[in-house]
Amino acid sequence: MHTKSLANELHVYTWPDATLREIAELVQDGNDDARKHNRLAISLVYIDSRGKFVVKKAGIVNTSRKSPDEDKTLAAIGFQNGDFLDVAILN
Repeated sequence: MHTKSLANELHVYTWPDATLREIAELVQDGNDDARKHNRLAISLVYIDSRGKFVVKKAGIVNTSRKSPDEDKTLAAIGFQNGDFLDVAILN
């Protein structure tokens, strides 16, 4: 595990009932590029029982209008303590 933050790394503390829309808003608060009219592709990243990283697509949130995935909660996508979220900013 690294101890220094990576470039564009954002640490957030939230709850299992947080939605992907709420996560997108937290990312927008901490990243200038995410504030523009973009889509945010959110993936769940975790380590499986074999010690391998697994990436599972969670959904896409459009920052300027409603999107079908935005009401999914972290619990609904299988997020557990210690997991990571990967957020890609798409133009």
